[in-house]
Amino acid sequence: TYSSTGGASWELAALDHSATSITISADNAKTYIVGVRAGNDNGWSGWRNSPSAGPYTPPYPPPPPGAVASVSVTRADGTLTASWNAPSGATHYHVTYTDDGAQSWQLAALDQSATSVTITADNAKTYIVGVRAKNSGGGSNWTNSPASGPFTPAPQPPDRVASVTVTRADGALTASWDAASRATYYHVTYTEDGAQSWQLAALDHTETSITFDADNAKTYIVGVRAKNSSGGSNWRNSPSAGPYTPPPTLTAVEHFPDQSSVGAQAQSQTIDPDPKWSWVKLTLSGHTGNWWYRANVGPHTACSTNAVTGATIILSGLTAGTTYTYTAYSDSTCSTALDSATFTTITKPTITLSTPTLKPTYAILAISGWDGQWWYKGQYFDTDCTGPVEADATATTSTLPVPRDVYNYTAYGAAGCDSAYELDDIGIQTPYPTLSITALSSTGAGLRLNDWPVADPWYYKVTASPADPNLDTTCQTQASGQNESDFSLSNLQANTTYTVRIFRGGGVITPCSVGYRLDTTQSALQFTTPTLTASDIGATSAKLTVSGSQVGRPWWYKEVSPAVFGDCRSAGTSTSVVVSGLEPSSGQYPNTYRFTAYGDPDCSAAQAIETVSFNTLSTSLSVGKERSDNAADTAMLTLSPWGANDPVWYYQASAVGGTMTVTGPCGGPATGAIGTGAILPPLTHGNWYYIYSAFERSDCKNDIASVSDTSAVVLSLVKAGTSATLSIGGQSGNWWYKADTGPHSSSCQGPVSGTSTSITGLTLGTRHTYTAHGDGACSSPLASYAFTAAHAPPGPVVDPFFRNWNRTLYWSAPTERGTGGGLTYDIECIKQNTSTWHRAASGYTATGYGFQSQCGFYPTKFRVRAKSGADGPWVEIAGY
Repeated sequence: TYSSTGGASWELAALDHSATSITISADNAKTYIVGVRAGNDNGWSGWRNSPSAGPYTPPYPPPPPGAVASVSVTRADGTLTASWNAPSGATHYHVTYTDDGAQSWQLAALDQSATSVTITADNAKTYIVGVRAKNSGGGSNWTNSPASGPFTPAPQPPDRVASVTVTRADGALTASWDAASRATYYHVTYTEDGAQSWQLAALDHTETSITFDADNAKTYIVGVRAKNSSGGSNWRNSPSAGPYTPPPTLTAVEHFPDQSSVGAQAQSQTIDPDPKWSWVKLTLSGHTGNWWYRANVGPHTACSTNAVTGATIILSGLTAGTTYTYTAYSDSTCSTALDSATFTTITKPTITLSTPTLKPTYAILAISGWDGQWWYKGQYFDTDCTGPVEADATATTSTLPVPRDVYNYTAYGAAGCDSAYELDDIGIQTPYPTLSITALSSTGAGLRLNDWPVADPWYYKVTASPADPNLDTTCQTQASGQNESDFSLSNLQANTTYTVRIFRGGGVITPCSVGYRLDTTQSALQFTTPTLTASDIGATSAKLTVSGSQVGRPWWYKEVSPAVFGDCRSAGTSTSVVVSGLEPSSGQYPNTYRFTAYGDPDCSAAQAIETVSFNTLSTSLSVGKERSDNAADTAMLTLSPWGANDPVWYYQASAVGGTMTVTGPCGGPATGAIGTGAILPPLTHGNWYYIYSAFERSDCKNDIASVSDTSAVVLSLVKAGTSATLSIGGQSGNWWYKADTGPHSSSCQGPVSGTSTSITGLTLGTRHTYTAHGDGACSSPLASYAFTAAHAPPGPVVDPFFRNWNRTLYWSAPTERGTGGGLTYDIECIKQNTSTWHRAASGYTATGYGFQSQCGFYPTKFRVRAKSGADGPWVEIAGY
């Protein structure tokens, strides 16, 4: 029995116990007395009590083991094995490895008892393996292996091809096989004499099949051998293949017989002849002896009672535009099929009539859907039957009368233009002449009448809107008719639309008669005298735009004041051109430029189109702070207006205090509206301030604009893993933001009405630059902040204290736990008579740590830090 109450009460530990010892569960905090009495069949002795025992204080855990002496690494193809000798006191090990030069570590084994471990490894990478010995008292320092790798496996020849299959076709043989392991190419041979001799089919062949010419009468065996840079496998041969008998082949094609064969064929078959597009030619190759045929669609759906004695037969009576399938048979009952052929009859042949590259009094005839010769004749002109014309040729008609008339032509499939062989007919209206501008200015126009019949007179009239009092609006005549005729108009007024109409003449026709007007749509030309406008697109550039009938035609321009650009420049055929390199205006003294556009490359005054003048814009400079999480602040300057068409500019920052000025270096060039990176000279006293300036020259001369900065807009950021808080200072009112990469790079974000906003969706390890803007288009940058997304560290541990009697350091978890995972702790100490921190524990999860011999008997200082995705700050406490 035993008592934990000083003998006041007793509890049974064992009854009729035969051994001379016993172990019972006990509370370490209590004092125990154990009573024992002996017994046999005759009775029991008296009780004998033990002395009092307890309370009990457990012994200290064993000291942590020493570090592993060394770690060796052995590489194999796709694996890595790390080995080490067990240090004294070690019961298990933690094993990690890195494949990126110790930037990050991955777990290979946790609490394993073996002294080696094998992991999957990338042959191309270099590995370092770290091993830490452990027991119940703690862990040793880490021991790292030497760097190992990359690893190049010993080359091995490829495996043998599993099998080779052969497929025969008419005059050809195809061999195929599955790719062999480690094979990069193949050698292929074949024999046609039972392996007495072999011939090369392919050397260093990279594909897994090959086709070569073969004799149908011979039997083939194909051999394949896999190879790589280390050697070749054994040969693998295909089964014997051959000889090969090609199956019969039936072809069906459209047939266009001549007149005599059409008549004879139709008469022999008592079918009404359709000589144009109702015949088919069947050809059976690869067959000896008679054969029969049958179609799926009439008129040949029954098995023919007459055998075909040759290879070809011609059939008629088909329907245009219909799909037929003909099958050839070896017997008159059509029960043993030889082959089938499917084809679609063409539709009715088509004749086309056009006038490409010719004058409007000629036409070109062409026919499609016909493979023989053809003839043609006209209804009113070219009435003789003309031909023959080859199937792939065209025919040019004779001279036609004046334009705007309709002429008919018919094509025939036989000489004589017999209506029984009519293929198609067509009517054409000859085209109208056209007017075009060949020269143009603001006071005159050169016009051309194109495609007009030879020796046919014509007239024209011109009207203006608004009315031009100097314009002659009477009917005007052009001397003799020409294929291409030029005439001109002069003394036109600006910004006016002129309309020119052309009329037929000759004989008794009244000049400029409405009834003989050549179509008002195609032969009436409207053109508008051009206008030149100019608009500012930046402080040092402008855009010249021409409108009116000059659009689409070449034009030139020249500056006439202040004559900075004195040469005549081409604008091409574009409606606008950008002029750069102008001087920006300054304050109340604008720079005024005058440009003139011309219709000729010499910029002749007689062909001036328009003269315009405009003032360049004055610029202003604004400033914000460009910040980074790993660099000093710089200034972000915005020059406005300033765009892509303005030249580069340069910038400089100066610190000013009283009569003193400290000037930073000249920066740039800036290629757009924003210049960043102006280095800030130090502000020596609190009443100093910055002045920023923009310049045209790389030596920071010829200033464009300047601005004082006493409270620039500042953007700041607090990152927490894949989230962050973006804050702004020095800005009143709404603001917007945008990033260079990540979830906020595609569009402008906002508006933000307060001083901060939360952003999410960042990528750890990625560099982001966020820029704050003063408008919803994100076109007015205020300030920027660049950072690399990372986890937020935890805060400092709370209330650390050291208890001397059990040599244990205690603390509480930090209030700010950080991001990136659960909390662990690092504990370090400074041993007596040293000044170096010594790592006592790493990755520790409890909030109390008992020190043993790893810090010596009298450490002078301890420190502990919390860790999650990042390291928190150290918190120190004095030791003995």
